[in-house]
Amino acid sequence: MRSWLIVLLLQVLVLSCGSDEARTTDRPPLGWSSWYGLGKEDGWPQTDERTIKEIALAMVATGLRDAGYTILHVDDSWQSTTREAGKGLQADKEKFPNGMKAVANFLHARNLTLGLYTTPGRFSCAGEAGSGQLGSYGFMQEDIDLWIGEWGVGYLKNCICNTTISMRRTAYADMRKAIDRALTRRSERKDSVIYECSNFMDAPWRNGQHEYCNVWRVSNDVPDNFDGWNRAVDEVMKNDVNRVAGLGGNYGGRWSSFDFLQIGSMGQTLSEYRAQMSLWSILAAPIFIGADVRKISKEALDIYTNPEVLAVSQDPAGIPGYRIARDLKSDVDLWIRPLSERVTGKEDSKLHHQRAALLVLNRSKKKRRMLVKWSEVAKGKGMRSWRQRSRNSVVLVRDVWKKQDVGRYADGVEIEVDAHAGVMLVLQVEMKETSHPFVGLTMQEILCNTFEDQRLNLQ
Repeated sequence: MRSWLIVLLLQVLVLSCGSDEARTTDRPPLGWSSWYGLGKEDGWPQTDERTIKEIALAMVATGLRDAGYTILHVDDSWQSTTREAGKGLQADKEKFPNGMKAVANFLHARNLTLGLYTTPGRFSCAGEAGSGQLGSYGFMQEDIDLWIGEWGVGYLKNCICNTTISMRRTAYADMRKAIDRALTRRSERKDSVIYECSNFMDAPWRNGQHEYCNVWRVSNDVPDNFDGWNRAVDEVMKNDVNRVAGLGGNYGGRWSSFDFLQIGSMGQTLSEYRAQMSLWSILAAPIFIGADVRKISKEALDIYTNPEVLAVSQDPAGIPGYRIARDLKSDVDLWIRPLSERVTGKEDSKLHHQRAALLVLNRSKKKRRMLVKWSEVAKGKGMRSWRQRSRNSVVLVRDVWKKQDVGRYADGVEIEVDAHAGVMLVLQVEMKETSHPFVGLTMQEILCNTFEDQRLNLQ
């Protein structure tokens, strides 16, 4: 009897560690969106077949696709103003003369994924404003069968326009069910489509919708200026929007969207854009390019494609970061994100590197210098393993934007940050493997080869 219970316990614990198989949803999505990425006509993106194909070619030519930006999300104004019952909502024939299926095939041939926009209402945002584009009200399943089942759409944004509170109580769950049915017919995994619930005023991160959304919006549109996006993040973080974000959902990862980035649109300095990219990476937020990549500058591309910054954004532990300090006098914020452990060396001399990403964000108009102590960093939520391993050890500090090591420090590091800028560092603790590697670890930690604090956000 005892042996049977032990086997059962081991099976449960091993299953709780999850599969090693990578899933589409297991990292915050990276891509491009037409919402800010194309010029607006009457307030809406100038979306058409030729433009989307040109964007796709530019994503390949610039190296953005190879850097991980594989989703091309076509936001509002792609839809027709009429529909035929039973056939699903088609694209506007004037804008997409060969149909959206041809666009999807064009993207798939270049290893890119098509993303689309819809709403549970009768009209989209543009349609509600007077141009007539339709939503999915009353036709949800046939729309999804067409878009996902036939066109192979891999990202779906379900907006909030032309809806009521009572409609939204069920609409977002119903859309997930429609997606599930379409994928089942295709014999595909139910986590192979990324589903965004863009109804931030309903607080999907706390009303139960996080159970079936891979992405949820946490605010209205964020302005392309330094003070604007900082204020927006301040406001939404009061609502604990990342409390259930991370890995572990029924449909894979779940991520808070703080809006698309407009790096390259000339609204900010390069230092300000680097700071915004840093914070989005710390927050484990989806990163969608909101600029015209056909004419984007090399400097903007370098920000989007910095491999060390993207490594923080896409860290496999999937733990969103958070603010650990806000100095109102100096107007400097400290943000921390626990990262996955790195193991190097040979079997007989392994080195275990407990890691975290630190962002020192200077919101003031003056250059600031400050001392960051490891004792303060270690107090953060989810930093228990880092704290335990940093005792009596040195911390290797690396500047990810400069792509160079800063040095090794025992107690802390002094950082100088320019006005309206951020310095993002990866902190790495080195620790030799002991003769008793499992001392202090729980049975589940041993079996999963991970640490308890890497699962704090999972519910």
